[in-house]
Amino acid sequence: MPPLIETLAALAESLLLLLVCAFVVHEGVERLLDSSSSVKPGFLAIGIMVLALFIDINRWSKLRQVGRDSKSEALLAEAMHFLTDLISTSAVLLGLICVQLPTFIKFSPATERLLLHADTFAAFIVALIILIVSLKMIFNACQILLDSCPLDLQEKIRSLVKNTRGVLNVNRLRMRSSGAVYFVDLILTVNAYNTIVDGHNICALVEKNILDFLPNAD
Repeated sequence: MPPLIETLAALAESLLLLLVCAFVVHEGVERLLDSSSSVKPGFLAIGIMVLALFIDINRWSKLRQVGRDSKSEALLAEAMHFLTDLISTSAVLLGLICVQLPTFIKFSPATERLLLHADTFAAFIVALIILIVSLKMIFNACQILLDSCPLDLQEKIRSLVKNTRGVLNVNRLRMRSSGAVYFVDLILTVNAYNTIVDGHNICALVEKNILDFLPNAD
């Protein structure tokens, strides 16, 4: 898949998560206002959520590794989506367990009312997590669409080039990224008494050092 399409897919998924966040908050407020409603989860539902929790852990771990190895924004966005599933499932599972506690343990009326709404508070936590993750994904996608490059990576490339034999100074360094590919534009200062062949050899050595450090550079 072309890098631009992957990034746009990641951005679309982030915006979709924001819509999910708004829906969760709306439903949570409705649940708090409707004090008569009550969730009565069975042990089967809790067991299914525990199983889903382990599945999400496995999916998130493997997808994140593949996304990092391939530098695919779409896969990393999907891994983030699974991470929100993982945290959300954990929060909801805790909420459902709290809702069940008054059935087995005697609490004060105030504490019992609080526990009966634990699933709603869990929903608000889920919404907050989704919001944070979505905004982070949107920021990363926009950075890629703007062809930006991390400043720390640029400084590492600059230091690498300056330490290359024959290079006196790095007059200009411009970098941008497109998916997993980094484009590097350099203007160097070398000894004025070098021959054309010497200058060509220095440039070839600079290119080799950059490719050794950043294989996907161009």
